[in-house]
Amino acid sequence: MLRWRWLMWIGSLAVGLTGAPAGATQVTLESDVSPSSIGLGSEFTVTIGLDDVSEIRAYTLDVVWSGAAVELVSAAQLACGQAVPGTCSSLPFTVDPMSAPPAPNSARAGVLIVPPTTLFLDGRTNDPAPDPRSGLFSLTFRALALGSGSITAGLLDERVDGVIGLEDFVALDPESTTLGFEVVPEPGTATLLCAGALGLGLLRRRGIGSRTR
Repeated sequence: MLRWRWLMWIGSLAVGLTGAPAGATQVTLESDVSPSSIGLGSEFTVTIGLDDVSEIRAYTLDVVWSGAAVELVSAAQLACGQAVPGTCSSLPFTVDPMSAPPAPNSARAGVLIVPPTTLFLDGRTNDPAPDPRSGLFSLTFRALALGSGSITAGLLDERVDGVIGLEDFVALDPESTTLGFEVVPEPGTATLLCAGALGLGLLRRRGIGSRTR
Protein backbone atom coordinates (compact mmCIF):
# COMPACT_ATOMS: atom_id res chain seq x y z
CA MET A 1 0.00 0.00 0.00
CA LEU A 2 1.33 3.42 -0.90
CA ARG A 3 1.97 5.67 2.04
CA TRP A 4 -0.06 8.86 2.31
CA ARG A 5 2.97 11.10 1.64
CA TRP A 6 3.58 9.27 -1.63
CA LEU A 7 -0.07 9.70 -2.56
CA MET A 8 0.27 13.42 -1.89
CA TRP A 9 3.43 13.50 -4.01
CA ILE A 10 1.69 11.73 -6.88
CA GLY A 11 -1.17 14.20 -6.57
CA SER A 12 1.30 17.07 -6.73
CA LEU A 13 2.78 15.73 -9.96
CA ALA A 14 -0.68 15.85 -11.50
CA VAL A 15 -0.56 19.63 -11.34
CA GLY A 16 3.15 19.98 -12.09
CA LEU A 17 4.35 20.89 -8.59
CA THR A 18 8.09 20.99 -8.00
CA GLY A 19 8.11 19.56 -4.48
CA ALA A 20 10.21 22.45 -3.16
CA PRO A 21 8.90 23.88 0.12
CA ALA A 22 7.02 27.15 0.01
CA GLY A 23 7.51 29.97 2.50
CA ALA A 24 7.09 28.62 6.01
CA THR A 25 3.88 29.05 7.96
CA GLN A 26 2.62 27.51 11.17
CA VAL A 27 -0.34 25.54 12.42
CA THR A 28 -2.85 27.52 14.46
CA LEU A 29 -5.11 26.18 17.24
CA GLU A 30 -8.01 28.27 18.50
CA SER A 31 -10.53 27.28 21.17
CA ASP A 32 -14.11 28.55 21.18
CA VAL A 33 -13.89 29.06 24.95
CA SER A 34 -11.09 30.33 27.15
CA PRO A 35 -8.59 27.45 27.36
CA SER A 36 -7.67 28.52 30.89
CA SER A 37 -11.16 27.83 32.27
CA ILE A 38 -12.90 24.91 30.56
CA GLY A 39 -15.78 23.67 32.67
CA LEU A 40 -15.73 20.08 33.87
CA GLY A 41 -18.15 18.02 31.77
CA SER A 42 -18.50 20.71 29.12
CA GLU A 43 -17.60 20.53 25.45
CA PHE A 44 -15.15 22.81 23.69
CA THR A 45 -14.12 23.06 20.05
CA VAL A 46 -10.59 23.59 18.78
CA THR A 47 -10.14 24.88 15.23
CA ILE A 48 -6.95 23.84 13.42
CA GLY A 49 -5.76 26.10 10.61
CA LEU A 50 -2.71 27.60 8.91
CA ASP A 51 -1.38 31.08 9.63
CA ASP A 52 -1.60 33.45 6.63
CA VAL A 53 -2.52 30.63 4.21
CA SER A 54 -5.98 30.63 2.62
CA GLU A 55 -5.63 28.17 -0.29
CA ILE A 56 -3.95 24.77 -0.55
CA ARG A 57 -4.25 21.56 -2.60
CA ALA A 58 -4.18 18.85 0.08
CA TYR A 59 -3.13 18.14 3.65
CA THR A 60 -2.68 15.50 6.32
CA LEU A 61 -2.07 16.53 9.93
CA ASP A 62 -1.91 14.62 13.19
CA VAL A 63 -3.34 15.76 16.52
CA VAL A 64 -2.49 14.41 19.99
CA TRP A 65 -3.79 15.39 23.41
CA SER A 66 -2.56 14.68 26.93
CA GLY A 67 -2.97 15.72 30.54
CA ALA A 68 -6.46 16.31 31.89
CA ALA A 69 -8.78 13.59 30.63
CA VAL A 70 -10.71 14.69 27.54
CA GLU A 71 -12.49 12.66 24.89
CA LEU A 72 -12.96 13.43 21.20
CA VAL A 73 -16.66 13.93 20.51
CA SER A 74 -16.85 15.04 16.87
CA ALA A 75 -14.90 16.47 13.94
CA ALA A 76 -15.84 18.89 11.17
CA GLN A 77 -14.14 19.60 7.85
CA LEU A 78 -13.83 23.36 7.34
CA ALA A 79 -11.75 23.45 4.15
CA CYS A 80 -14.04 23.75 1.15
CA GLY A 81 -13.58 23.05 -2.53
CA GLN A 82 -14.97 24.73 -5.61
CA ALA A 83 -16.58 21.99 -7.66
CA VAL A 84 -17.80 24.46 -10.28
CA PRO A 85 -17.15 28.21 -10.49
CA GLY A 86 -19.17 30.06 -7.90
CA THR A 87 -20.08 26.94 -5.92
CA CYS A 88 -18.01 26.09 -2.86
CA SER A 89 -18.94 23.57 -0.19
CA SER A 90 -17.28 21.64 2.58
CA LEU A 91 -15.49 18.50 1.40
CA PRO A 92 -15.57 15.12 3.12
CA PHE A 93 -12.48 13.96 4.96
CA THR A 94 -10.20 11.61 3.07
CA VAL A 95 -8.59 10.73 6.40
CA ASP A 96 -11.31 10.93 9.05
CA PRO A 97 -10.16 11.95 12.57
CA MET A 98 -13.09 10.01 14.05
CA SER A 99 -11.94 6.67 12.63
CA ALA A 100 -8.79 4.58 13.03
CA PRO A 101 -6.73 6.91 15.25
CA PRO A 102 -2.97 6.37 14.82
CA ALA A 103 -2.56 5.97 18.60
CA PRO A 104 -4.57 6.48 21.81
CA ASN A 105 -5.50 10.12 22.49
CA SER A 106 -4.74 11.08 18.90
CA ALA A 107 -6.43 11.77 15.58
CA ARG A 108 -5.43 12.19 11.94
CA ALA A 109 -7.22 14.41 9.45
CA GLY A 110 -6.63 14.95 5.76
CA VAL A 111 -8.08 15.73 2.36
CA LEU A 112 -6.63 14.61 -0.96
CA ILE A 113 -8.46 14.79 -4.27
CA VAL A 114 -6.97 13.48 -7.53
CA PRO A 115 -6.88 15.46 -9.70
CA PRO A 116 -6.27 18.09 -7.02
CA THR A 117 -8.67 20.92 -6.44
CA THR A 118 -8.20 24.12 -4.48
CA LEU A 119 -9.09 23.93 -0.80
CA PHE A 120 -10.20 27.30 0.55
CA LEU A 121 -9.46 27.88 4.24
CA ASP A 122 -11.07 31.32 4.60
CA GLY A 123 -14.53 30.14 5.63
CA ARG A 124 -16.29 30.56 2.30
CA THR A 125 -19.16 28.19 1.61
CA ASN A 126 -22.36 28.17 -0.40
CA ASP A 127 -23.69 25.20 1.51
CA PRO A 128 -25.67 26.18 4.63
CA ALA A 129 -24.93 22.88 6.34
CA PRO A 130 -21.20 23.28 7.17
CA ASP A 131 -20.23 25.82 9.79
CA PRO A 132 -18.63 28.64 7.76
CA ARG A 133 -15.50 29.07 9.87
CA SER A 134 -12.01 29.57 8.56
CA GLY A 135 -9.45 26.80 9.04
CA LEU A 136 -8.66 23.25 7.98
CA PHE A 137 -10.87 21.33 10.39
CA SER A 138 -12.20 21.44 13.94
CA LEU A 139 -12.31 18.92 16.76
CA THR A 140 -14.82 18.99 19.60
CA PHE A 141 -13.75 17.56 22.96
CA ARG A 142 -15.51 16.85 26.25
CA ALA A 143 -13.69 17.57 29.51
CA LEU A 144 -13.82 14.52 31.78
CA ALA A 145 -11.52 15.42 34.69
CA LEU A 146 -10.04 18.43 36.44
CA GLY A 147 -6.47 19.47 35.71
CA SER A 148 -4.13 20.75 33.03
CA GLY A 149 -3.76 19.35 29.54
CA SER A 150 -2.57 20.16 26.05
CA ILE A 151 -3.51 19.60 22.41
CA THR A 152 -0.78 19.48 19.74
CA ALA A 153 -1.34 19.52 15.97
CA GLY A 154 1.06 19.46 13.04
CA LEU A 155 3.60 17.25 11.29
CA LEU A 156 3.83 14.63 14.02
CA ASP A 157 4.52 11.68 11.70
CA GLU A 158 6.94 12.44 8.88
CA ARG A 159 5.85 9.30 7.04
CA VAL A 160 2.36 10.59 6.36
CA ASP A 161 1.91 14.24 7.36
CA GLY A 162 2.28 17.16 4.98
CA VAL A 163 0.62 20.18 3.37
CA ILE A 164 0.61 20.83 -0.40
CA GLY A 165 0.15 24.43 -1.52
CA LEU A 166 -1.03 25.67 -4.89
CA GLU A 167 2.47 25.44 -6.39
CA ASP A 168 4.62 23.40 -4.01
CA PHE A 169 4.84 21.88 -0.56
CA VAL A 170 4.15 24.17 2.39
CA ALA A 171 6.83 24.18 5.08
CA LEU A 172 5.68 24.40 8.70
CA ASP A 173 7.96 26.17 11.17
CA PRO A 174 7.60 25.03 13.85
CA GLU A 175 6.33 21.70 12.60
CA SER A 176 3.66 21.57 15.33
CA THR A 177 1.76 23.91 17.63
CA THR A 178 0.49 23.22 21.15
CA LEU A 179 -2.54 24.68 22.93
CA GLY A 180 -2.56 24.31 26.70
CA PHE A 181 -5.85 24.18 28.63
CA GLU A 182 -7.15 23.92 32.18
CA VAL A 183 -10.30 22.04 33.20
CA VAL A 184 -11.98 23.68 36.20
CA PRO A 185 -15.20 23.05 38.15
CA GLU A 186 -18.34 24.48 36.59
CA PRO A 187 -19.37 27.82 38.21
CA GLY A 188 -22.36 26.20 39.93
CA THR A 189 -20.18 23.41 41.30
CA ALA A 190 -17.56 25.88 42.47
CA THR A 191 -20.22 27.93 44.25
CA LEU A 192 -21.57 24.86 46.02
CA LEU A 193 -18.06 23.85 47.07
CA CYS A 194 -17.38 27.32 48.46
CA ALA A 195 -20.71 27.36 50.28
CA GLY A 196 -20.00 23.93 51.72
CA ALA A 197 -16.55 24.98 52.89
CA LEU A 198 -17.99 28.13 54.47
CA GLY A 199 -20.67 26.09 56.22
CA LEU A 200 -18.10 23.66 57.63
CA GLY A 201 -16.02 26.58 58.84
CA LEU A 202 -18.99 28.08 60.70
CA LEU A 203 -19.86 24.73 62.26
CA ARG A 204 -16.29 24.28 63.47
CA ARG A 205 -16.23 27.76 64.97
CA ARG A 206 -19.51 27.10 66.77
CA GLY A 207 -18.18 23.80 68.06
CA ILE A 208 -15.01 25.44 69.38
CA GLY A 209 -17.03 28.25 70.94
CA SER A 210 -19.37 25.86 72.76
CA ARG A 211 -16.44 23.91 74.24
CA THR A 212 -14.74 27.03 75.61
CA ARG A 213 -17.80 28.29 77.50
